[in-house]
Amino acid sequence: IVGDVVLGATGKDNKFLRHPIVEDDATISIGAKCLGRIRIGKGSIVGANSLVLHDVPAGATVLGSPAKIISLNGEKVEPPIPLKDYWEQHPKKSTSSNVIKFSKQREGR
Repeated sequence: IVGDVVLGATGKDNKFLRHPIVEDDATISIGAKCLGRIRIGKGSIVGANSLVLHDVPAGATVLGSPAKIISLNGEKVEPPIPLKDYWEQHPKKSTSSNVIKFSKQREGR
């Protein structure tokens, strides 16, 4: 992660699970804003000053505000695909890797 990056929370549903998940080898460039409980996929690149509001697929390069996929696994995407549209065409498989369970602390401790 390069300087001046915002990895921000949205909403108040769960105070622990509101921030982005950044997977291995992902690069987030200067000035990018990644907001909410989204996943920045393994080996992906988020361009400078991009606004990311949806998951970024592994191996994708995204750019813009809002972010659009400009390349996927090293191949140029023409025209660029908005992240929201990509996930409508490629439904996510459910995984438990982004679920963290917290035990409630008993009163009096």
